[in-house]
Amino acid sequence: MIAKYTSGSGSSSRDKKLHQEAMAMLEDSKRKIEYIRMQQLLLRAKKHGPHSEGTFASALLYFYLVSNNG
Repeated sequence: MIAKYTSGSGSSSRDKKLHQEAMAMLEDSKRKIEYIRMQQLLLRAKKHGPHSEGTFASALLYFYLVSNNG
């Protein structure tokens, strides 16, 4: 179905615009989900106290990698 809207055959400019908007919404949703995951990791790190430096660093690294690859 996506190919139908991304190909130039028979699709109107309205269809293309709707497809672009849907893709932008999908990317936005993915970023929000990753942000929530990072917040969960950070909360777990805080819950475990000062001995959770590795967890905190892992959460930051994970967020950095996801942000730059997503």
